[in-house]
Amino acid sequence: ESFDPFGWKGGMKDILGTFMDGMEPDVPPTKLEEAMIVEIFNKFDADGDKVLNLDEFNTLQRATEGEEAVYDAQQLKDLLLAVNPEMPNPEAGMPFADYRNLYVVGRLKRAYSTNVERDHVKIFGPGGGVRATWVEPEEDGLAPGTAVTIEGLSGAKELNGVAGKIVTPVESERAMVAEGRLIVQLGDGERV
Repeated sequence: ESFDPFGWKGGMKDILGTFMDGMEPDVPPTKLEEAMIVEIFNKFDADGDKVLNLDEFNTLQRATEGEEAVYDAQQLKDLLLAVNPEMPNPEAGMPFADYRNLYVVGRLKRAYSTNVERDHVKIFGPGGGVRATWVEPEEDGLAPGTAVTIEGLSGAKELNGVAGKIVTPVESERAMVAEGRLIVQLGDGERV
């Protein structure tokens, strides 16, 4: 590559990169990512009002970014207005919808370097929180909560024809799930 003493080539690359970032489509979050976003928010929304006030927001910041990442009231207000210029009451704190947007809107993810996987691990540890019991929903719709009728069992034939619903496995059921089985909760509460 030729010598570029004024950095024009790099500058043009930066301009083009910024333009291309704006053109890149947002990738919708997976169901697991959505669950992690909700779980993180709920952990720090101590009063349950669906808004992270300054103290709650700073507790989250310390957990994900360290002690030096705390905000004062004006800094949080400035952040909130940068994320959502139409926010009616930024002094109240960060509502869930704007918090979620930091993880799912491409331009905000890039601008603030957010990563829900990374933050979730920092808060709950590897494999912690919803990750501990998460089962990726099957493409055929057999996600937790789906009503099913058991059919085709040869070892426990008495269960064939019994109705139940798919449930999220608990720790003691993980080995069965690893074998490709689904956990079904029957009407009487029994899990098979």
